Amino acid sequence: MFKLLLFLIFNFVSTLTKANELEKFTEDDLTSESNRYVGNHTLGVFIPGNNTFKTAKAIYIKNSDWDFPIKYYISKDLSYSKARINIKNVIRAYEKLTCVTFEESSEPIVNGPGITFVYDSASCYSVLGKDPSNVPQEIHLLYMCAENFGNVAHEIGHALRLEHEHSRFDRDKYITIFENNLRDDDVARSDILDKNNDEFKTYSDIPYDYGSVMHYERFGYAKEGLYGVARAEGLETIKANNIDPYSWMMGQQNQISFSDAKHINYHYCDKKCKEFPKVECKNGGYRSYETCTRCICPRGYEGNYCERIKLIPGRCSDDTLVAIDKLTYLIAKGTLVAIDKLTYLIAKGAKSCNYLIKAKSDAYYIYLKFGYVHTTYLETCSQGNGLEIRHEKNKGTTGLCLCGRFYGLEIVSDSEEVYIEYHGRYPSNEFQLQFAQVFFMYTKPYLCWQKVCYEKKDNYYVKQDKNYRNYKIED
Repeated sequence: MFKLLLFLIFNFVSTLTKANELEKFTEDDLTSESNRYVGNHTLGVFIPGNNTFKTAKAIYIKNSDWDFPIKYYISKDLSYSKARINIKNVIRAYEKLTCVTFEESSEPIVNGPGITFVYDSASCYSVLGKDPSNVPQEIHLLYMCAENFGNVAHEIGHALRLEHEHSRFDRDKYITIFENNLRDDDVARSDILDKNNDEFKTYSDIPYDYGSVMHYERFGYAKEGLYGVARAEGLETIKANNIDPYSWMMGQQNQISFSDAKHINYHYCDKKCKEFPKVECKNGGYRSYETCTRCICPRGYEGNYCERIKLIPGRCSDDTLVAIDKLTYLIAKGTLVAIDKLTYLIAKGAKSCNYLIKAKSDAYYIYLKFGYVHTTYLETCSQGNGLEIRHEKNKGTTGLCLCGRFYGLEIVSDSEEVYIEYHGRYPSNEFQLQFAQVFFMYTKPYLCWQKVCYEKKDNYYVKQDKNYRNYKIED
């Protein structure tokens, strides 16, 4: 509203001149601690004996919704401790932020709906949604899938009717698919190329999420046989329509994203609150299915309506960083060295920190200029690792995650606030950031890295030519 008012005033002046936040719910516990730093994963699962990969595939059936609790049974082949513990951890993660509940059966499920986790020597896959004939259905898992948080979360997601993120009806705005790099078979091509027109995932306030556990990674179904060959030859099958680090987030296996949980809640849980007044959740949160009067908040936020950030314990975090018209320094290495003013922050050692950078009103964007980012390298970067920058207005979507060494990154946010979360694992980890506010009429939101720039158009980003004149603020 303030932006609109300023815009009208600005145009009016121009015309004249020409004429003459109780209980808090957060996403923090969705991450599996044992999988937190697993950066590399194989989308296609290895089939012992024939040196090939077969990607997990959901089998579609015309589905109906689950009634809760969902009965489940872990077969004897998967009852060894590592697999069993992992499966139960994933189930607890889904229960944490959704109204979905599960009930373990001590005996095989013979009659009625339910899920049986079974060993499969060839592949990992699940039925998409609940079998409407009300008979037990199976989630098939290789041992390596059963022991991996993301693989199990992906297949349970399918059983709960989550389709692949890269199959969204609007996916062409956010990713490019290289058909010539795809394996030449119907399964591979349909699993990557098919779009989902199901109403289950068409909610306008859930942006495309590169950090979804339902997103394939960039070499999924690559045609050159073994996964390592495709990687070595750079045969990407999927690429983000944004700066390259977004592509390096796709296919994370560490956690259920907040957007994944939000889709499930909108489908299964909102009906619980239909008799209650509407709740306005801030920062991408959504209504709690337990109270119907408060909100479930994305990672790093808290309050009845997700109105404030949840500071990471310690002396490293801050929620009072105010952007001014001149560049301000923010340097982090882990542990905050307190000084009188918050314009210059230094930290040392392995530490986790979070910051909220705010402009003085919603008539301003935040300009970010990173001198460098030195975080622990992970092949697939996800929340809880390295540096995350949530520069979009909706803070419920996974932000830009950086795991490794980066230089020359510039961002203009699309709102007056930017949330930053830093996880240093070693003394050598650090980042340097300068930030300032910029009047919204002076620039559009954009990202630039290694002289490649993408400017925001509507709710997606478009690559600019090499002569793109991004916004500059003098030191």
